[in-house]
Amino acid sequence: MHCIIIEGRTPLIRIEFSYLCHTLCSLLDIVNRMIFIYLYVFISLFAFSQVCCKEFTIEPLEEKVANLEDLTMKLLKKLEMAENDIQSLTTENVQIRKELQDTRLRLEILEKQDEASKIPYPKLLMKTSKANESSDDTKTQDENHDNTRMKAGLNKRLLEGNMIHTTTPPLTKGRVGFMAVTTDHQTHMGANQIVLFPKVIENVGSGLDPHSSIFKAPVSGLYIFSATILNHAGETVRCAIVKNSQIIAYIFSGDSTTHSSGSKTALLSLNVGDDVWIKIHEAFSDVHVHGYAWSSFMGVLVS
Repeated sequence: MHCIIIEGRTPLIRIEFSYLCHTLCSLLDIVNRMIFIYLYVFISLFAFSQVCCKEFTIEPLEEKVANLEDLTMKLLKKLEMAENDIQSLTTENVQIRKELQDTRLRLEILEKQDEASKIPYPKLLMKTSKANESSDDTKTQDENHDNTRMKAGLNKRLLEGNMIHTTTPPLTKGRVGFMAVTTDHQTHMGANQIVLFPKVIENVGSGLDPHSSIFKAPVSGLYIFSATILNHAGETVRCAIVKNSQIIAYIFSGDSTTHSSGSKTALLSLNVGDDVWIKIHEAFSDVHVHGYAWSSFMGVLVS
């Protein structure tokens, strides 16, 4: 066994080398265990603190997530409402465009009627002899300077039968008649809906309302009414002639493959203010009436 000999004033001391190494190893082992324990405790405390912090922070995050989900749902609902509003606005825009087209057409008709009402009296042909031509020319010149004298002279000649009209004379009392046709197609019409005839060809006596297509009798008498309805290809149309909300006669038009038309004529005795119009059959809906002057409505006072 190895020994260390220390010389000095004191006696020689022999220390066993193995015992010293064993002691040192034990001390080192203890130090290592203490360091390990300290590290374990430190890591455990650190991990525990992190877990505690996460537990405190998870709840606010969950609340934020829930709030975000609620906000997302609200935004989706608002987006759906906005899409519905856009669809409704698009539908309203289409309807407004149709109404504008109808209004423009009615304005054109009214302008034409206004222009027609401003046409002066037609030129009249004289039946008198050549001996009276010079006096008639002088009288015509005087009438051009005086409108009152001109109208008086015209009325006098009409009564005497000395003049012939080259065109239709102005409206006289008791003359009533009208004719109107369709313009655009009228689609998806419901039960009892009035069929419109916006294009007015004739309206003597102004009994037909061009906006509602309802005829109101301006004078009492016996009238003849006739209506023709054209269906779309492969479809059927059932209409009725109505007097003061009372159905007078039905009109049927239909074919399984192509277009066809149905007509009906009615003889009615009307008082002043009685109404006559064409409507869709009360038991049918989603009906399509062909436009572009293929369907018509007319009436005339016969006595």
